[in-house]
Amino acid sequence: MSIIGCNRLEIDCPTKNQILSLTIKLQKFLLKLILKETKVPIIVLHGNQDKAVYYGSSLKLMIISKKDDKMINIEGYNNFSKNPQ
Repeated sequence: MSIIGCNRLEIDCPTKNQILSLTIKLQKFLLKLILKETKVPIIVLHGNQDKAVYYGSSLKLMIISKKDDKMINIEGYNNFSKNPQ
């Protein structure tokens, strides 16, 4: 294939699903990088009844975390943003 003498270049545009998939992969990569490169201990707080963010996601983060990082499970809790305390 040669572009010499070509007067038009066609590029397939990604679908919304492809863009979303790439965005999620990029977010995961960046989060792993941040966890790895952060020098201070990280504490993850997560309610095990959370409906917005899958609880297993925090457990997966702890697998790749440093030994000083901790996860605090809030038993039965669902929504930190509406906590009156």
